[in-house]
Amino acid sequence: MANFPPVRRISIFVGNLGSGKTELAINYTLGLAGKGHRVALVDLDVSTLTTAPAT
Repeated sequence: MANFPPVRRISIFVGNLGSGKTELAINYTLGLAGKGHRVALVDLDVSTLTTAPAT
């Protein structure tokens, strides 16, 4: 397994679908990277799906 340095900061942006979370996360990440920080961006929208139970 790779030996990664410890995570120093995790930022989470929460909002409704279409509220601009991705744009905010990208701009935030680019801003930190522009200041010389090493960054990683993970973008995920979790939604509740209603499905019929398996029979």
